[in-house]
Amino acid sequence: MFSIDKVLFMCEFELIRLMNVENVSYILLTLSKRKPEKAYDSVFNFVLKNFDQISKSKGFELLMKKNLELGLEILKKR
Repeated sequence: MFSIDKVLFMCEFELIRLMNVENVSYILLTLSKRKPEKAYDSVFNFVLKNFDQISKSKGFELLMKKNLELGLEILKKR
C-alpha cells in the first residue's frame, strides 16, 4: 500500500514527465497552490528556459489572468 507522500511524489513525477510547452503553464498554476518544492522548481525552471515559446501560449495567457503574482515572478527571473 502507498502512503500519501508516495502517491503525491508519483503524481508530481508524472506531471514533470508529461510537461511540454503547451501544458506547462497549467501545471505551474496547479503546483503554485501547494508548491511541492522539487516539482515546482523543475516546472518553474522549464518555463524560464522555454519562455519565448511558452509566453505565446494560451496557457501562459491564462496563468497571467489567474495568478498575476506568479506571472510577475516569472518575468522578474527571466
